[in-house]
Amino acid sequence: MGKEVVKHTSMRSKFCIAALFIAILIYMFRLYPTTEIERISEIGKQVPGQRSNKVVPTSKAPRVSSSHDVVSKVRASVTDVPVSKIRAAYDSRLSDRLSKTIDKPFVIRNVFNRNTQYSNDPIPVDIQYIEDNFLLLNQKDSQLIQYTRIRHLTPPSKLKYNLRGNTHTNVVSDWVASFFKNKTGGKFLEAGASQGENGSNTLYLEKDLGWTGLLVECNPLVVPYLRNKHRKAWIADVCLSPSSHPTMLNITKLTNGESFFQVQAVPLYTILAALEWKEIDYFNFNIGGNELSVLKYFPFHRVKFKVISVEVYYYPDADRENLNNLLLSREYIFVKEISSEQSFIKFYIHNSVKAFMIDDEVSKPDVT
Repeated sequence: MGKEVVKHTSMRSKFCIAALFIAILIYMFRLYPTTEIERISEIGKQVPGQRSNKVVPTSKAPRVSSSHDVVSKVRASVTDVPVSKIRAAYDSRLSDRLSKTIDKPFVIRNVFNRNTQYSNDPIPVDIQYIEDNFLLLNQKDSQLIQYTRIRHLTPPSKLKYNLRGNTHTNVVSDWVASFFKNKTGGKFLEAGASQGENGSNTLYLEKDLGWTGLLVECNPLVVPYLRNKHRKAWIADVCLSPSSHPTMLNITKLTNGESFFQVQAVPLYTILAALEWKEIDYFNFNIGGNELSVLKYFPFHRVKFKVISVEVYYYPDADRENLNNLLLSREYIFVKEISSEQSFIKFYIHNSVKAFMIDDEVSKPDVT
C-alpha cells in the first residue's frame, strides 16, 4: 500500500513539473514575437500615446514585401488587428526615420517582386524603401503612388448618409451644376474638404446629381468627422505637398494655437495617380493659401480638370496675378468670380470645354 502511494505521488510530481515546463516555454514564446503579424499584434496591446520598440527590429524575421500582404494576412489571422494599427506602426517608424533621411544620399534598394496570392497588388510596396527615401521621392514614383493608395486612401462609403441638414446647395455648386447642364455621374475633387457638409461645394453634386469624387482633408482632428458623414467619395487623409516631392508639414492644434504636430504631405498628382484618374470635371481648391504652391508643380498634361475654382481670399494682389498667369499658361481661361465677406473664389475652365459657356458669360481675367 505504501509503495503504491509513493508511486502515484511520484507520477503526480513528474506531471506537474512537465506542465510547468511547457507553460514556461509558451510564455517565453509569446514574450518575443517572431513574425511580422505577431509584432503588429503587440501594438494593439499598447497604452495609447506610448511607443514600442518591438516594431523596429525587422531583421529578426522576414519582412513582407507588400503592405497589402500584411493587411490581408492580419485580417485573416485570429488576432484580427485593425488596419489602423498597421498604419500606426508604419507612421511611428516613418517619423523616426525622417530626420535621418535629410542631407543623406538617395538610398537604393531592390524591390523584390515576390509571388503572392494578391493579384490586385501589381507593384509590391517596399515600406523600408519609402521610409528611407520619403523626402526624396518624385511625385511619379511608382512605390510612392502605391504607398499612398494603401496608406492614405479610403473608398466611398456604402452606409447611409449621416448628415444634419437636407439642403446642401450653394451658389458655387449651383453654378457648377448649371455649367455642366445638370450633368449626372460626374467626377469632382475637393481639396480642403473639412467635415464634408457645412461649406462643402461638392455635396450637392454628389447627393442630388449622383457625382462621385475625392475629398482631401489633412487635419487628423477633422478627418474622423468627415468619415462619419458617409460621403460617397474617396477620402485622402493627407496634406498636399507644395513641391514635386513629399514633405512634412506642421498642423496647428485647434485647441491651442501655440502648439502643432507634423503630418505627411504628398504631391497632388501622386494621389490622383493612386486612383488612376486622368480627367476630373470639377476641382474645388481651398487649402488656406497654399493652392498656388501646389499647382506650380502639378503636371497638367497628365490630368485635366475641366473646371477649377480657387479660393484666393488670403492672396495678395501679386499672388492672384501669378495664379492667373499660371493657369492661363496651362490652357485655362478665367470665367467668373464669386465673393462674399469671407470668401473670394475665382473660376477657370479648360479650353476644351469652352463650348459649354455662352460667349457673353466669359469674363476677362481680374488682375489687380
